[in-house]
Amino acid sequence: TRDRILQAAEELGYVFDSIAANLSSRRSGFVAVTIPSINNANFADTVRGMTEGLRDSGLEILLGFTDYNVEEEERLVGQLLQRRPEAIIVTGGRHTPRCRKMLANAGVPVVETWDLPSDPIGHVVGFSNAEAGRLMVDHFVARGYSRLGFIGGDTSRDTRGLDRRRGFVAALQDRGLDA
Repeated sequence: TRDRILQAAEELGYVFDSIAANLSSRRSGFVAVTIPSINNANFADTVRGMTEGLRDSGLEILLGFTDYNVEEEERLVGQLLQRRPEAIIVTGGRHTPRCRKMLANAGVPVVETWDLPSDPIGHVVGFSNAEAGRLMVDHFVARGYSRLGFIGGDTSRDTRGLDRRRGFVAALQDRGLDA
């Protein structure tokens, strides 16, 4: 009987509705991910890597786009958590107080990426953007350059870019170069 039902479903093009199964198993089958930009190749590569890493686990990614806006991140995190993800991955370590509270109380693993927050909510897969800015200066100075410029984030929206710029400027000042 099962084989006949599966054959009929195949012929009809039936797609399994996992909502009922999710209710009984209490599993959603997805990991929620927020990224600030869908146009930035770095974040596209990050999502591709996550997708490849999850491929054999049976989990899929549900993606939210914040446009570098912490209020939009807060809204998205609330929406994503209502769908009971298996885990949530957020870009950056700076969030609104309400967003931090939602993430801390989510009851699922939380991973902050692309940053090194001073007070992580859960797990961190990141780096110091300020140190990356400093290392850029070290790299160029070691090669004999002394007139350096920085093109990048200097807004409150892209806090990681702002941190890279701060590290870059601080490294110039530490070396007595024109900042």
